[in-house]
Amino acid sequence: MWTVSPLWTSKAELCWAKRALHYGNVAELVGKGQRKILLNFVDVNYIDSSGLGNLVSSLVRVRMYDGELKLLNLTKRVHDVMQVTKLNTVFQIMDDEAVAVKSLRQSAGKTG
Repeated sequence: MWTVSPLWTSKAELCWAKRALHYGNVAELVGKGQRKILLNFVDVNYIDSSGLGNLVSSLVRVRMYDGELKLLNLTKRVHDVMQVTKLNTVFQIMDDEAVAVKSLRQSAGKTG
């Protein structure tokens, strides 16, 4: 199973105030059997350390169930933060939604 999760699609920030909402959404998706999750960061212009920690926690949660969590459409500023923190080596970052969805579908076919 896979899902495109359009979290934070309009001038949003991923910071401590949004952390619980995001983690709850990912946990809920995993709880419902979703194992392939694509988080769309279009228009997300800011991410703080709590937001980064939340992303890592979400990734750990998804991987506990042999799933995948990919990031889509990072803005330059968020991409720069991911590079500085080296999280770009932990997360698969995609720029093309069609390619990202296709890769999730292909991996879903291999695992289930």
